[in-house]
Amino acid sequence: MTPEETTGWLLNTAPDRNRLKKLLGKDVRLTREDDWADTRLLLDDVDWQLWQKGLTLIYQQASAECDSSIKGKAREGCCRLQGKGIKGLLEQAALPGPPVFWWDLPEGPLQKKLAGVLGLYSLRPVLQVEQQHQLLACRDDEGKILLRIELVEQQLSSLRCEEMPRHHRVLLHFHPLRGYESEALLLQQRLLPLKADVTSQEVAGLPTAELEATEQERTEQARTEQERTKPGIKSPGKKSLNESCDWLAICGLQPANELLPNPLPLQPDEAAGAAILRMASLYWQQARRYESGMLADTDTEFLHQYRVNLRRIRSLLSLMKQTLPDEQGRLLRGLLADLARPTGRLRDLDVLLLEKVRYLQMLPEAFQAGFQSLLRSVEQQRRKAHQALVAHLMGQEYSRFCQALEAALQPVPASENQLVAFHEPFHETFHEPFHEPLQQQVLARMQRCHRRVLRKGRRITDATPDEEVHQLRIECKKLRYLLDFFASLLPDALVQQQLRSLKRLQGILGNFNDFAVQQAFLLQQLQPDAPEGQQAAVHGLVALLHQQQRQARSQVMQALSDYAAQPFNLPRPFNQPPFKQTEA
Repeated sequence: MTPEETTGWLLNTAPDRNRLKKLLGKDVRLTREDDWADTRLLLDDVDWQLWQKGLTLIYQQASAECDSSIKGKAREGCCRLQGKGIKGLLEQAALPGPPVFWWDLPEGPLQKKLAGVLGLYSLRPVLQVEQQHQLLACRDDEGKILLRIELVEQQLSSLRCEEMPRHHRVLLHFHPLRGYESEALLLQQRLLPLKADVTSQEVAGLPTAELEATEQERTEQARTEQERTKPGIKSPGKKSLNESCDWLAICGLQPANELLPNPLPLQPDEAAGAAILRMASLYWQQARRYESGMLADTDTEFLHQYRVNLRRIRSLLSLMKQTLPDEQGRLLRGLLADLARPTGRLRDLDVLLLEKVRYLQMLPEAFQAGFQSLLRSVEQQRRKAHQALVAHLMGQEYSRFCQALEAALQPVPASENQLVAFHEPFHETFHEPFHEPLQQQVLARMQRCHRRVLRKGRRITDATPDEEVHQLRIECKKLRYLLDFFASLLPDALVQQQLRSLKRLQGILGNFNDFAVQQAFLLQQLQPDAPEGQQAAVHGLVALLHQQQRQARSQVMQALSDYAAQPFNLPRPFNQPPFKQTEA
């Protein structure tokens, strides 16, 4: 039975067999076909990437009693992905358990689709649905099946809550048979009083209304009801049977409330300093979402995204430092550095291990054994680095740093006692740029940053030292951050055009920098007494990375020329004359 052939209702309560028989009428005989149970898990990653793309991934594990041909594949675990951009669904059966990463699945369309969405993120069960099914057949006097109905009782529980409160609901699904469509529609109409959202007008007069109506009228009424209740069609004020959305709502899970809106909603005339602190607070709240995954070492993205959000805050405060009092700026920068420092070692080791397959493919076979011995050493270092990070996150000092940062991100310190343990309290009582309109300061900063990118870009030649190329990369990164942070204050066309151009330029400059960083980090891993094979492998890999760095360097000039040709027309600032076009 395909989803397109099935309609369903939400019921107020689970009806017993006598109630069903009474509603169906004396001309219909109700027989039991089967009973079974299954458990479903809704899977997504910490950042709800599947949900954001309109996709639903469900892992279904049948109970041991599953023996019906209708359930078929449900004997063993299976994953089903459906939603936006997918015709029907993508399915993978015969799984021993829910996948943690996309590469836990066998090769196929489902694995390929998830790989493109999830990347290095791990999947986690978001909620659990335990289901009890009863399959019943509605037969005529001759014993022919006119319609199958499936009664489903669900127990839903969020796996994000320690207490796991359970929510109960009952569904009724209709499985019509080919050739008996009109009979099925009539029987659905008779069962209409069971619906949770049925109106009094729809119920009034039953069964009198049925007796007065002609067979053709009853069939037409039932057909209209079937169209109205098709999955995916929402009637105003009615419940939708979009399962995953229903499940999330019932369990009180709201992904949109956990994620930052993109872009952040900002007002052109709001006080710049207050806006910057509010934005930094939002990024800090996002960073803290990843702490549990860092402790559990679930996947490398928890640490990576934690650091990304800390870097966003540091970049935001650095780019807009004129909006805050000097003491407050110094306090925040110091606290953020204290929070980021203990995470650096583990992230560096993660990056090296994530590249190990690519490195092994680059090296000749004679060097691979030596590199494998280095990887074993790096994995041992990583375990120790993670243990150190766990101790840091669980320690009192980390808790005090967090409290101090949250207090410092307030427009007015909650109390000087919260800050004095780390830095001197604020002395300035009024800082004029703090109160100036946000858009005015943002556009001025953005204009200066764009001019600096063009100016530094014009100086780049084939003979320019690597350090100057790195500085250009930093300036591009600043401009990219400004466009990301303040996109809601800019025309969409400008943001999209600039981000497209900057993405290509940053990609080339980023590769150039990454190759240099990777060379230095690999050489740092070599101990003075390292085996000869290990030294040969590392030096060989460094030589190959150096060649790739040179190739990236050769692409910089053309990328700079392409970017400089793009217009950069900023809007008119709040209560200010418009900016002039930046000259390349």
